[in-house]
Amino acid sequence: MPSRRARRGQERDSLLARRSGVPAGQSPFRSPRRGASPGGVALPRRDVRGCPPGIMDTDMARKDLIPDWLTAARGLAAVAILALTLIGPAALRAVAFLLLLGWTTDMVDGRLARRWDKDPTWIGEHEFHIDMLMVLSSAVFLILTGLVPPLPAVGYLVGGTAISLGVLHWSGEFLRFKSVTMLLAFPWVFLPFVIALWHDPVVAYVGLMWVAAALVTDWRRFTGVVGDFLSGARAFFRRP
Repeated sequence: MPSRRARRGQERDSLLARRSGVPAGQSPFRSPRRGASPGGVALPRRDVRGCPPGIMDTDMARKDLIPDWLTAARGLAAVAILALTLIGPAALRAVAFLLLLGWTTDMVDGRLARRWDKDPTWIGEHEFHIDMLMVLSSAVFLILTGLVPPLPAVGYLVGGTAISLGVLHWSGEFLRFKSVTMLLAFPWVFLPFVIALWHDPVVAYVGLMWVAAALVTDWRRFTGVVGDFLSGARAFFRRP
């Protein structure tokens, strides 16, 4: 039978345990084991940065959205370019800078997607269509503002669109469609900056410097685009 002193010690330990949340029999001054709270409840594991897995997964999910946001921004740029047709030829500088901004996001989103090993999403799978939408919007701007002769420009635009869609319909191969569309869209990509040589030379020089900087900083992407075009060209001339 425990002595009176022993019973008092047990009662004191029980009281301390209830107040501190430490299980009875464990000293309240002893450090809890790693991964457990003072009350003995297991804490969630943390990564090397001290972040619980849930927070880390949320951060990664948000990071994965950045390339899609950059791609979607080019769609918004296309809408803005169409809206600038209301201003007229004076908006050529704004259109040119929107195009440069769009091509910059095109460079960045691809790099981020490859670096983070991002799975393709609906926006990523339609990136080429969004890029062509921006090219089409700049062509419409040039036509509606009278910066290019309307009749030949409209004829080229309508004819090129019909050819691209016809290739897609009859071949059923996206590579062929992409190669033909890139070839037909190529003049429209640089035409705003060529026209700027007579209307706003600063825009033309800025565009030229951007092209030079893009080739220096992202030569691999340039060779990749050329490779995609050549692959599509080979697919186009290959018999079905």
